[in-house]
Amino acid sequence: MSTRTVPFFLFFLLFQPSLSVAQTADDPHRYDQKIDRFLEQNRRDSFLFYIAEKSRLSRQADDLALWTWTQLDLHDWYSEHNDNEAALRILDVIWQQRWREPKSPEEWEPLLYVQQNRGWCLFEAGKVWQAVQAYESAAQLYERFRYPDFEAVETIYKPLGAHYTRLGDNDKAIVVFEKALALGGDNETLAGLYSNIGIAYWNQGEGAEAANAFRKGLDLKRVSTPKAVLLQSGLAQVLLDGGQAREAFEIARYALDNLAATGSPDRLAIEYRAYARRIAGLAATDLGQFREAEQLLNGALADARAIFGGSSRDAGKVEIALSVLFRKQNKPEAAIAAANRALQAVLPGYSPDAADKNPAPGSFYEENVIFEALEAKALAAEMWYTKQGNIRWLTLALECHDLAWQAEMLLRKVHQYNSSKLDLQQTARRREASAMRVVRLLFEKTGHSRYIDKALAIAERSKATLLLEALQENQMRGAVAGKDERFARMDALRRSLAYYERNLLLEPASPKASQWRIEADALGSQLSELERALARDYPRLSGSVLDVARVPVPALSTGETLLTYFAGENTIEVLVFQKDKPATWHSISNDEAFNALLNRFFAFYASSAAMLNEPAAYLQTAFDLWQKIIPAEAAGAQRLLVIPDGLLNFVPFEALVTEAPAAGASLRNAAYLVTNQEVRYAWSLAVLEQQNRLPSRAEQFMLAIAPGFSHSERGLAPLLADAREWRSAGSGVTVLAGERADVRHLLDEAARYRVLHFSTHAFADATPRIELIDQSLLLPDLYALPLNADLVVLSACQTGLGIELKGEGVMSLARAFAQAGTAGVVSSLWSVNDRSTASILNLFYQYIREGWPVSASLRQAKLAYISDPKTNAALQSPYFWAGQVLVGADRKLETGSISAAALAGWIALGVGVLILICYLYVYRRKAGSHHNKFS
Repeated sequence: MSTRTVPFFLFFLLFQPSLSVAQTADDPHRYDQKIDRFLEQNRRDSFLFYIAEKSRLSRQADDLALWTWTQLDLHDWYSEHNDNEAALRILDVIWQQRWREPKSPEEWEPLLYVQQNRGWCLFEAGKVWQAVQAYESAAQLYERFRYPDFEAVETIYKPLGAHYTRLGDNDKAIVVFEKALALGGDNETLAGLYSNIGIAYWNQGEGAEAANAFRKGLDLKRVSTPKAVLLQSGLAQVLLDGGQAREAFEIARYALDNLAATGSPDRLAIEYRAYARRIAGLAATDLGQFREAEQLLNGALADARAIFGGSSRDAGKVEIALSVLFRKQNKPEAAIAAANRALQAVLPGYSPDAADKNPAPGSFYEENVIFEALEAKALAAEMWYTKQGNIRWLTLALECHDLAWQAEMLLRKVHQYNSSKLDLQQTARRREASAMRVVRLLFEKTGHSRYIDKALAIAERSKATLLLEALQENQMRGAVAGKDERFARMDALRRSLAYYERNLLLEPASPKASQWRIEADALGSQLSELERALARDYPRLSGSVLDVARVPVPALSTGETLLTYFAGENTIEVLVFQKDKPATWHSISNDEAFNALLNRFFAFYASSAAMLNEPAAYLQTAFDLWQKIIPAEAAGAQRLLVIPDGLLNFVPFEALVTEAPAAGASLRNAAYLVTNQEVRYAWSLAVLEQQNRLPSRAEQFMLAIAPGFSHSERGLAPLLADAREWRSAGSGVTVLAGERADVRHLLDEAARYRVLHFSTHAFADATPRIELIDQSLLLPDLYALPLNADLVVLSACQTGLGIELKGEGVMSLARAFAQAGTAGVVSSLWSVNDRSTASILNLFYQYIREGWPVSASLRQAKLAYISDPKTNAALQSPYFWAGQVLVGADRKLETGSISAAALAGWIALGVGVLILICYLYVYRRKAGSHHNKFS
């Protein structure tokens, strides 16, 4: 009987009631002996027939557990006969088409084995993400019932965590492995877990944590030589990444020598030898020992093929290492060939007939070898261009970079943890810098403007992607939140998740940290499931990744200029867009001289005295920087929309000086950029577009949060400004002051206001936070706030500062408020002065009430402050007025309060007026027609 008869048996099993002549009381176990005998004799047809009979009787008896166990016996048959496809079909039938839900742990138990085996089969079929989902289902069943005889560590947690590592969701993998560690095991099992944990930490760039995990495994007693080799190879990889190629090479060679001394290796030892040889080969490549490197890598490739065959990610990893080796030897043709073989190893349908042929993106799946191989090919193609001068290779390099980005986005979609998305984004950013270099060369060679558009696309897709996703969700929430209770569940889950993330930030070394991660993981899983379900149900409203070929430039007004920056290792690219003018592209050398200029500029903002002590030096430095970073065609614009990058995120453009300072120039009368140009900022064009789309949904005008700290609560200094900052905002201001400026009142009130004004302390250290009277709000707390604000004003120190993550941007408090659903944020770039800030913000709200947009209001407030004769010369230093900047949407703000009832009334009135106009129009048309008929 061939495997083509499997569908008949599946049909028989699924529809047994309709095929049986009558219900009987036959015992399903009556066929056990025959089944065992025919299985032992390998009599396929008879075995399958009696399995089907037993299944029919167990279903007839409503014995779900026995029916499932019997189907598992059928699965085992196909599995043992290496028919993975048929085995997987059996498992799918069991899971999807059981006739009822289990009612007891005994009925659930075989389904645990079903999902565990589905995970294995799916992975063998190359479906890593689907395998993860099956293993997750098995883990949930195990954690629910804790079957004592089930070996969860080896059969669920190890493969599940390893697959998350493959997908780059490393924090998730670490949580899975910590669950396994809590179950315990012998030293061999624990050594394997420590190796897995080390690899996950290494994947996310935490070398110290990775090395610590590998060393814990090596410290265990009575661990087998192959397992020790695995741990030593991981440690060597960490050392190699840390620039210690010699130490890495020696450890990997020591591991290989130990393995060779054990004699003929088994399958597992060969697999681990392939890993050790690859690491040793990479280290030898770094050391310039090219002949030995090639021998080691070819040995690793032979091992990988012997264990996994030619089509495997392990073989692909070795081919990528060979591509790196060939590039080091200036052999681009061989490097491209190795990269193509790496792609073939993970994309069996890819069979290039020429070196410059690439795979179709439709064949991609969630696998990091795909984009690593494409990056290797892009770098080799660029090298070939350098060697030959043929522009065709530059075009190929750009195509490879675009394909790599698409492959990265597939992985991004399945990541649960934002930290994993950030890790991927930072890795991608390094590649995007290479892509930008290629595009620049193509632009210089051809002059085609399409390459400026491509440069903009590259800059955009490596900025603020996490923030964009959050804003897209806010857009969906605004459209349907009142109609779908799942959004309320999401808010509750986010608040609960923030509790654990907050604890982990404040007490990472706590004995409870492991349990907090497990609890946070469970909440994150629920949240991810909800997000995916909502995206499926509202496809038109859910966000999608950027189009690699097109990024929309906003409609610029006359006199407005867009400046977008991309900071690479050697250059800073500046793209300039203006209405009705061709776009231009400039490059700034990102060299020691430029960085020294930036550092001199920043030094003047370290304290209020620095600028006052050397005003002439500041003015000259600010002028030199203006000449460097503002292209000539942007100097005359009335408005600048700036999308900064790198260290330029921390530059107050308005405080730059646009004319060479004359003798006797002072901080009072300098030619500051703000005097001629209005400046606003954005995290990216795509983010700005989403912020512009966020509707104004809040009913009330303004909520001011002012803890005051008059009694130095929680050790924080009293604040003096408070109400002086919003005095001119008028009567529509609700104030949470003193004890009422706490978390509970903020959560109760925040969503009802279009403007939130925080007058408080804030800090931008390793744990960015803004202070309320009863506690700090950390980034996770802010992400969980459901806001409907047009504007958040952060009158606090350093709210625009934070750690800059390459590929995402500055992780600041301002950004956190945007992620929570705010269209625009006014934040500070340094420790602002209470009095000057109060004066500027009071003027700012005055212009808001007069109907000015936010950006113009902020500029006019600064100009009024500078020109006010009451402002003494010292306080006219940019240190006192340039710190507050607008990031995001620039809107005119409705300063009155609009109740829901009033809004409904105005809408009803408008509809009534419209109906009346239509009626009068129709009446007049009829009257005119009647007049014409009888005239």
